Amino acid sequence: MAVKLTRRDLLRQTVFAAGTLVASQLLGACAPPAAKPTEAPKATEAPSGGAQPAPSGDKLIVWGSDDWSGQADKFEAYKKYVAQCQDKLGFPIEYRVVTWTEIGDQGPIIMSADKYVTDIVVNGTGGTVCQWALQGKLLALDDLLPADFLAKINPNVLENSKYKGKVYALECWPSWVIMFYNKELYQKAGLDPEKPPTTIAELEDHILKLQPVAKTAFMPVWSDWWMGGWFSMVVHALGGKSFEGGSKEDPDTLKFTYDTPECLDAAKWMQRLWKDKMVSQESVNLSQQDVASRFGLGDIGITANFEAFAALAEKEGVSKVVGKEGAFVLPGKAAGKGAAILGDEVQMIPKTAKHPDWAAKYIQCIHAPEIQKARALSAYINPMFNDLWQDPDIQKKLFYWKAILQAGAQAMPTNFSSKGGEVGSYWTGKLQEIVMQGADPSATLKDVQKFAQDKGLG
Repeated sequence: MAVKLTRRDLLRQTVFAAGTLVASQLLGACAPPAAKPTEAPKATEAPSGGAQPAPSGDKLIVWGSDDWSGQADKFEAYKKYVAQCQDKLGFPIEYRVVTWTEIGDQGPIIMSADKYVTDIVVNGTGGTVCQWALQGKLLALDDLLPADFLAKINPNVLENSKYKGKVYALECWPSWVIMFYNKELYQKAGLDPEKPPTTIAELEDHILKLQPVAKTAFMPVWSDWWMGGWFSMVVHALGGKSFEGGSKEDPDTLKFTYDTPECLDAAKWMQRLWKDKMVSQESVNLSQQDVASRFGLGDIGITANFEAFAALAEKEGVSKVVGKEGAFVLPGKAAGKGAAILGDEVQMIPKTAKHPDWAAKYIQCIHAPEIQKARALSAYINPMFNDLWQDPDIQKKLFYWKAILQAGAQAMPTNFSSKGGEVGSYWTGKLQEIVMQGADPSATLKDVQKFAQDKGLG
């Protein structure tokens, strides 16, 4: 099942097959009004890699977002990195800051209209890349970027950007849903603060032991799409799956498999946690930002979130958990097994790009090791390059780095199919009935499986 993410939610729900006629009519609304001309920063270095000065009025256009984690102020630093690259490369760069909502709305229009609008678009996720590559809307980056640059990228990260063996996007921010725990509360509960749970049974035991000492023992995010995401994580951690097919090679072949022992166990586990109040009842009403901020106050024992939300939990002058946090991947039945949801942000070059050569040079520049490190230390952005994870400064700041590497190696399968939205929506409602209303898990899963079969997807 496709997973919808708060800061990427519209991207997961993108309608890829926007009609060309409609797209052409809407394309004029795609781009914001022309900005007043501004003087480009003067180059401080000679153009790199053979880049030539731009013809008068010509420029590289890059679309990106400034609203990750609700921390738009952090994005000002990124604009400075763009200016540095402009100085280095010797051609003007227009960095057009747009929200994820705008990208989600306008991305399909750009791709289907086949007209030049931008040279680079920051979008997500891997499923999006697959769909657009399948339609021939993207340029292959391994035809534009040096092999030694691509070789530095973590192989798990690079794989998410491929379609039929070719790299069609640069996953500039691989982001994962992992578990966080408060070491101070662990110690008060008589638990070893350096030993998080390694099995799902241990996780349950730790929650129970935290209840007497924590205001809230366990508060994940179960609002919006998250409850379905949790179900998928638990199923995968238990060694099961809720769908078959939906692969990059054959995205249109999809079969849902809700009537499995692992799906039943996952549904029963979530139902029991809710019924026994082992999970905070507020979890279904709080956003990712809410939960991260609450965790930062120091009264939550265990939570789950995208790792970059540590930036909110560790907010200067407010946080009480700095230096007291630990992290782990949602565990399964056996130690060493687990699951994590991937939420990625990728940079792509549309086939309609006017300056693909400039775009490739910009991508290399904006992901220079020193910029990746600076973003990791200031904004909790995971580096792409494998060797940067061994940097002691990054390991200290990104205290969850071991969990991130484990999450990448134990990634949940991605459903690359554009089918199944109706089945997924039906299941979301039924899962809420199981968890919060006490519906019979076995009967409900059989009902959902029949619904999928009636739609030709079961």
